[in-house]
Amino acid sequence: MIIVGEYCDLMELFVETANKRGVLQVLVSNMNIAQLLVRKAGERFATEDPELSKKLHEIADKMGDIISELVEVFRNSGSPRHSRDLNPGREEKGEEVKAVE
Repeated sequence: MIIVGEYCDLMELFVETANKRGVLQVLVSNMNIAQLLVRKAGERFATEDPELSKKLHEIADKMGDIISELVEVFRNSGSPRHSRDLNPGREEKGEEVKAVE
């Protein structure tokens, strides 16, 4: 579990120092992992406890909604330049915005 603690410390430091797009990417990527794990847990209990499985899938769906909401909140904050930065790969006025690797 030390690795998890170190990872959390690293992500916290990143959130404290990154620009908006970087923070959004950290939040969304970690939420996507959590959503995947909740969905996998739902699949794991599908035959053993169908009610638990159903609830876990519902929670995973809600997590997807939260991820979408996070993207919108960041996209609607700040100046138009920041909004464009939150949509990597989109071209605007002949200016290419590079996708984050």
